[in-house]
Amino acid sequence: MKGPFRLEYGSLFSYCPRSTSQAGRFSRGLMYVIKNELPVETRLLPPELAAVVTLRYVLPSQLIATLVSRNLQSLPFGEFFGKDVTLVPVPRASLLQRDALWPSLNIARALEKEGLGKCEPLLKRIGAIRRSSLAPAEKRPTPLEHYESMLVEKTLVAPASIVLVDDIVTRGHTFLGATWRLHEAFPETKIVAFAAMRTISKEKEFKDWMNPRRGFIQYRPEKGDALRRP
Repeated sequence: MKGPFRLEYGSLFSYCPRSTSQAGRFSRGLMYVIKNELPVETRLLPPELAAVVTLRYVLPSQLIATLVSRNLQSLPFGEFFGKDVTLVPVPRASLLQRDALWPSLNIARALEKEGLGKCEPLLKRIGAIRRSSLAPAEKRPTPLEHYESMLVEKTLVAPASIVLVDDIVTRGHTFLGATWRLHEAFPETKIVAFAAMRTISKEKEFKDWMNPRRGFIQYRPEKGDALRRP
């Protein structure tokens, strides 16, 4: 495996599992509906979200894509997206089953409908892996494990640029493993990542659920893991 040890990423929302504030409680509910692609009644949304919805109910993937599209110029990661960008959904930890829920694919397709790139599921799992959300920090799959459990389905023409798309980012191990696999197949292609939401473990660092940020994920070869900033 040879690939970049540092990956740029952007995220729209933030989520804190330990926050007891009103914003923290809302962030947990938002995380749940994003991960499960549950339709939300517009009247129950905060004003900043309801303002971009015209229907009575909205799917989280559609809401995310609309927010990105309408605020593209002001978002710190807005330059990631464009008509010539290839949107690659990150595979689920389990092997994909027919008609199974794949939130990252739904988000990528919704972004495509907004003209923010072209959705191409170039990555697939060839071996199931532990779900990071169900494992303690020390037992979460490493970037290398993610890399080894994925395969790239090549296209005839290498993408000019790739945005990896996922629902939630914690440490960034999945993003890094996916990046290494894609870099191996397309060494000249620029790769960045977008997650609808990032996890903030320390309550004192949690500001609000609507908190767009651009940062980086840094691989630590001496530990075999990654750090995400912010």
